[in-house]
Amino acid sequence: MHNQEPSEKIATVLMSLLEYTQFHFAHEAQLMKTHGYPGQKAHLAMHDDLVQKALDYKRRFEAGEAIGVDLVNFVRDWLTHHILKTDRELANHVNQSLRSRLVKK
Repeated sequence: MHNQEPSEKIATVLMSLLEYTQFHFAHEAQLMKTHGYPGQKAHLAMHDDLVQKALDYKRRFEAGEAIGVDLVNFVRDWLTHHILKTDRELANHVNQSLRSRLVKK
């Protein structure tokens, strides 16, 4: 990405973000289902919201709008709020579920 023009970098970030969210969200949805996560509905709604926002950034970028700073802020907020907080809660639930299953055996 170092030799790319700014617009090419933004396109790369957008595509990476959209590809990663598909993988990440599908994996999380399976974990929630498998481990009976009580916050599943709200968590999946956040995923839907994040995907819609990412698609909106893609649309705005393709329309020629300068989104670089907004996109960086969006990714930063997603990392700090969703992954480090919401996903941490899911991880704690999954770990607890796995420990419970081991104890029962």
